[in-house]
Amino acid sequence: MKQFSFYYPESAIVGARLDHFLAQQLPQFSRTRIQAAITRGFVTVNQQTQRKASKLLTSGDMVTFTLPEKAPRKLPNPMIAQDFFSQSTILEEADFLIINKPAGLVTHPPSATTDEVALSDLLHAAYPQTQEIGEEGREGIVHRLDKETSGLIILAKTLAGYHALRALFCSRSIQKTYIALVQGHTDRTGTIPVPIMRDPLDPKKMMASYTGNGVEAQTLFTALAYGTDSSLVAAQPKTGRTHQIRVHFTHMGHPLLGDTLYGRSHRVIKRHALHAQRLEFIFQDKKFDVRCPLPEDICACARSEDISSQALSHLSNP
Repeated sequence: MKQFSFYYPESAIVGARLDHFLAQQLPQFSRTRIQAAITRGFVTVNQQTQRKASKLLTSGDMVTFTLPEKAPRKLPNPMIAQDFFSQSTILEEADFLIINKPAGLVTHPPSATTDEVALSDLLHAAYPQTQEIGEEGREGIVHRLDKETSGLIILAKTLAGYHALRALFCSRSIQKTYIALVQGHTDRTGTIPVPIMRDPLDPKKMMASYTGNGVEAQTLFTALAYGTDSSLVAAQPKTGRTHQIRVHFTHMGHPLLGDTLYGRSHRVIKRHALHAQRLEFIFQDKKFDVRCPLPEDICACARSEDISSQALSHLSNP
């Protein structure tokens, strides 16, 4: 195990929180990871274990942070990982890359013991330096997509890139556009400003909150085309809540086609019909506008719903 020790200087402002101080001293680790280490007893103050992240420090305190050993995880063959990225990468910069994630690939493992290959495993195999970037268990991952959601996702290659991109997401400076197929005919345009909370009866699900216990969530949408009893929509989540688009359209009476968690199965598509199609942001004074085409399974589903070929052609060749 690695250990890091720091003195809280006499010249410092009295009363800094323990987690804030460590985050300043150890910028390579996220505050979430530091707080978890404190809670688990891996931090001492003056040689006494301290499990309160909010502990206020005083001049002369000695803080020791012991980096917990990561659970070993078997990574894919590097050649397989490199081949995956050669086929899926849309854009690569010095600090990050953007790929078109296929449906069925989980962004990061739900636990250290699962054997399912995750996108983060492929990233670590192809870019070994990313194993030390970001939160434990999801190193290199700037944001996530649901397992069955396809499309654009940003992966950090450097620590500086990770922190800069996380800051952009936290400030809501990255505009994301998703394409979805939903049941029924939506309005032409609209805003869904409904808070979201975890379903108390099913921890795998989220739900619209009617009690004031949810977190802020907002989705803008535009209908691009209508089928017989379905809509092709562009959705722009202004917040980044778990299952946000799926929950919001279900709340409006228009669950995503193929979404068996919030709606029902579909005869053509075997997953929820949702694709992260566009990312717009400014990084280091450079403007990025990245798009990727609709996958064939969503196009096939749209055709089965009599969505116009013109609308699909535009999205298949962005």
